Amino acid sequence: MHRPTPRQPVALIFFIWCCFCSLVLPEVAAQQQPTFTVTASLNQSALTLQIEQQLIQAYRAIGYHLEIQYLPAERSLKMSSEGKFDGELFRIAAVGQHYPQLLAVPVPLARIELYAFVKMGRQHEFGLWQQDPNLRIGFVRGFKMAELYDVAGTKTIVNTPGQAVQMLQQNKIDILLEDLQSLREATAGDPQAANLIQLPEMLAAEELFHFVHQRHQQLIPALAEQLRHHNAGKKRINSASGKGGDQK
Repeated sequence: MHRPTPRQPVALIFFIWCCFCSLVLPEVAAQQQPTFTVTASLNQSALTLQIEQQLIQAYRAIGYHLEIQYLPAERSLKMSSEGKFDGELFRIAAVGQHYPQLLAVPVPLARIELYAFVKMGRQHEFGLWQQDPNLRIGFVRGFKMAELYDVAGTKTIVNTPGQAVQMLQQNKIDILLEDLQSLREATAGDPQAANLIQLPEMLAAEELFHFVHQRHQQLIPALAEQLRHHNAGKKRINSASGKGGDQK
């Protein structure tokens, strides 16, 4: 019968200790880092989760533990601009013009595109819809890209993409302004099954940026460096795998 040598228990204990350290020590280190709290919209998407992970890594690299508070989109922006939080997870660049207390980290996190969606069968009714004052046009509260888009019709604000889809299905609005990814998630990945159709023209495209309150402006260079490093890594991976182009 094989008898364990005296070295084997020591090796086993060392292995268990290494596993323990790899699991526990990063968590302890994160707790010891100062917390940087930002706000984000309650209307989360796959893009939100992607950006969260990107920023968590960037803040960890410069010595901070990122914490995210989820609020209604408009309240999120208002409270972060008032300095009640340390920043905003992401917004379009134009937000900085309307809320000068919020400063953008000048590295794009993603790109978002705005489209108009209508009820199936009505797509031929909207040739010059931007100039029609009789139309009811819906968008989600706090979605600045849609809010700033210029139309002659009456704008109706809703709280969630799901509510917006229901209002369109029930003919309570004529057109919904939304980005494609959010609309797909609000319709379980199939807008056509929800009796909705996308008008062909892309209305606008914007890059998304992370914002910090002006009292933290000294962190912007270090954050920008980390985000550039992350983006360069993604480009190398995409190039090696044959995938290129847009990061949505």
